[in-house]
Amino acid sequence: MELIPVCKNCRKPKAPYVCGICTEHVCKSCAKFMDEHAFSFARKVPAELKHTTYCPQCFDEKVAEPLHLLYRDWE
Repeated sequence: MELIPVCKNCRKPKAPYVCGICTEHVCKSCAKFMDEHAFSFARKVPAELKHTTYCPQCFDEKVAEPLHLLYRDWE
């Protein structure tokens, strides 16, 4: 019997996406998607910011602030 991944955030079945940081499964509704080039203008990009899919918790804890700071500097 094959196990169906359950979303880490909302607990719904059919969670095909995997967070690039914690490697937990997330559904499409909960996943935070990033363009692979979002940090391309940063001088040094940490490994945790090079993923394209994140769970809401990892996004809030690890990605949101660096992303905000990068785009704030552009203004």
